[in-house]
Amino acid sequence: MGKTFGLRRRKYDWMTKVTGPLLISIPLDKVSLPCLAPTEMDTDALVVSIALDKVTVHHLEPAAAHTISSTQAGGEATTLCSPSTFGELKSKLALSIPEWVAMSPECVEGPPVIILCRPVCHFNANAIIKYTLRIECDGAWNVWLHDKHVELVQHPVFFHAPKKVSTYEELLSVITTLENTKICIGHPDVKYYSLLRHRNGLFFDRTGTKLQAYKDAVLLQKPTIRATDCELLLSVDSQYCRCRRCINIRSLLRTALSRFNRIFGGVSHKTDVASHVNNRFLNLEERQEKLEKQHHSIRLLKKKLDHLKSKIATITDQVGFNIGPETTSDLSTIMEGENRNVQKLYPEGSFQRIFWDQQLEAAKYQKACNMKWHPLMIKWCLYLRYKSSGAYELLRESGCVKLPSQRTLRDYTHVIKKATGFSLELDAQLMKAADIECLEMWQKCVMLILDEMKIREDLVYDKCTDELIGFTDLGDINNHLLQFEKSLQDQQTPTLADSMLVFMVGGLFISLQYPYAQFPCASITGDLLYNPVWEAVYRLERCGFQVMGITFDGASANRRFLSLHGTNANTVVHKVPNKYASDGRFLYFFSDPPHLIKTTRNCLASAARLMQNNQKQISFQHIRDVFFQDKAKSLGLSLLKKIKLEHIKLTSFSKMRVDLAAQVLSESVSKAVELIGGVEAAETAKFLIMFDKFFDCLNVSNCSEGHQQRKPFREPYRSADDFRLKWLEEDFLGYISDWETYVKNIDGVSQKMRQKMLLSPQTLLGLKMTDHQSVAIAVEKDKVKVSTSAKQVNHFQSEKN
Repeated sequence: MGKTFGLRRRKYDWMTKVTGPLLISIPLDKVSLPCLAPTEMDTDALVVSIALDKVTVHHLEPAAAHTISSTQAGGEATTLCSPSTFGELKSKLALSIPEWVAMSPECVEGPPVIILCRPVCHFNANAIIKYTLRIECDGAWNVWLHDKHVELVQHPVFFHAPKKVSTYEELLSVITTLENTKICIGHPDVKYYSLLRHRNGLFFDRTGTKLQAYKDAVLLQKPTIRATDCELLLSVDSQYCRCRRCINIRSLLRTALSRFNRIFGGVSHKTDVASHVNNRFLNLEERQEKLEKQHHSIRLLKKKLDHLKSKIATITDQVGFNIGPETTSDLSTIMEGENRNVQKLYPEGSFQRIFWDQQLEAAKYQKACNMKWHPLMIKWCLYLRYKSSGAYELLRESGCVKLPSQRTLRDYTHVIKKATGFSLELDAQLMKAADIECLEMWQKCVMLILDEMKIREDLVYDKCTDELIGFTDLGDINNHLLQFEKSLQDQQTPTLADSMLVFMVGGLFISLQYPYAQFPCASITGDLLYNPVWEAVYRLERCGFQVMGITFDGASANRRFLSLHGTNANTVVHKVPNKYASDGRFLYFFSDPPHLIKTTRNCLASAARLMQNNQKQISFQHIRDVFFQDKAKSLGLSLLKKIKLEHIKLTSFSKMRVDLAAQVLSESVSKAVELIGGVEAAETAKFLIMFDKFFDCLNVSNCSEGHQQRKPFREPYRSADDFRLKWLEEDFLGYISDWETYVKNIDGVSQKMRQKMLLSPQTLLGLKMTDHQSVAIAVEKDKVKVSTSAKQVNHFQSEKN
């Protein structure tokens, strides 16, 4: 009995019903594969003893192929699987290809088949079966690579192989084809292992239902990642090391790995130089990494800056020259010679023509003070200086372009004396900017916008007026009231202003944005706000404008100002009669929609609130869970393509950004929460879609945006019977009312806890007020002519997102 070696095989489904590894002990001089039967064992391995007198494998030199006749002497038809033919086949196979082991057809239950195995030696005399060829009684054949079935349909390796095997030459052709193949390596990159470690070795598509790839540790000595439909085998002559299916899946793996590293570690955008993630959300290692990257980036930028400076200096020394009087005269001569061509190319009155004429005229003067600049040229220079005063001065001093001096521009920017409060000069300037005499009645409709912003406390001496600027100034009446209040409190020292109350005028149907007045203040109240607001309305009506409404945020002073116009504390004040309007119009109060977006999102993200409706939570945690699941499972496509970590990890800075709040309260996030969150997150998904539609109704900026984005709620309003007005009045307000009713009817809950189950009272007041006025102002279609021209439709709710 000769030396034996082991054949290790997984999942011999075509032999037995046993799963798991199978170890077969085979002698080299006489190897037999009898009919295998399952053996009861406690482990997942099955050891079967093989008789020594069945099938023998001899180490012989390959011989010429012989044809096995399909008929014997008796004339009876035979096949390769018939027992009478198998003996001859075994002998020929042992002479031609001794590496292959044949199993007798008697040892397989059912119809007769032939099974050929190709063992490959690995590790200490153990051999692993690499190829398994099964030939059915009708000549059809199948191939297994280790324990994996090779799909032969449209396989490029077996395209020219015979479909059925009936002769020895055809069998030898199939075996030769198998011998001339190599195994697809898949994607053995170690960096992809971490991607599948959190997915149980499987890689699904973005829906989480279709398997795209899996981790394979059987076919090769090193684990690899294969496509689900991997072809497994390649021709040895192929220039590629992986099949076409695995090549296609590689780009998806790279994309998923990049996103995985960006979220869970590795090259994370949290530690990137341009990251806005607050350092308090980073651990010590991430802070150090971010600091090192910033230092490295600064070093690279300094090196690049020095290189550019050196390059510019070298080019200047090589080809540069000084522009003297002679060169200037030559340039003037060239410009005069090309003047006719420029006049033909650019029409009269165009900026290019004006710029050319001004440069040509300025080149004739020795002194710049003799030049008279065109008003359009002055406006363009003011715009350049506003963008960068240093760049404007550098461009002017270069001598390449003739531009007015800073002193000349100052004369235009200081025409009106700087002062707080209202003035007749500002009224006249506003009428001139709007060209009010040429406007039609409906074009005179404007909105008054007011907001308070923080400023630095300080005093500045104005040498022109010999005054100290920086004290509070809310108008004569309010100043006297404040002085009287301080006299009662024995406070005679003037108060320094730490904030600025700004009034701005915005056109409804024309492009008009004009800063109208400003008032320095310390801590303004609603009582002090009453007089300046109505004085602004009076002055604008006197100038010829029609003030349709006032827009402000939800500050306490603004809410107090609203309450001064109401008779009932429980009534939402959204309009009052305009006492300065000659036609008896109403004056509508708007709560700033961008401010409402931020406060709504902040209430949703607040850990102190426990909002719920219909016995289900409305929680920001649902959005967090969907975000991390989507980033961990999705491939190239994402359900939340605009949502990033800065949307989830809110800071004091990110809480003030309207774009982040609008992207969270969106239809795409609502659908993702509904899809992944399921029934538990149903109320959160409904909350998001309701507020997405609500803010879309207030964000109509042009005629085509709604159609392009397939959002009907952003289509322009064309009639008072628009479906959105009914939705605002019935559906949205009904949703808010039902929510409040549900919370009110909960038993055993304190009033403080009830408030935590809803949005903040300030946000609810702003939502109701804005909803009421949006419907009311649209109904008055006879008083306001709504133009459908794209140039005349403006977002009048305060500011764009």
